[in-house]
Amino acid sequence: MNKSLRYIALLAILPLFTAGMTTDYFSDAEALKSKGTGIA
Repeated sequence: MNKSLRYIALLAILPLFTAGMTTDYFSDAEALKSKGTGIA
């Protein structure tokens, strides 16, 4: 029971963590675009 709860908690937290990371990357890319520098 304890192991399954830990697994469910990990699956619940993982999307929140990845969403936070991707929004940070997008804001960095938007900042670079506003400066007029190329991303690639």
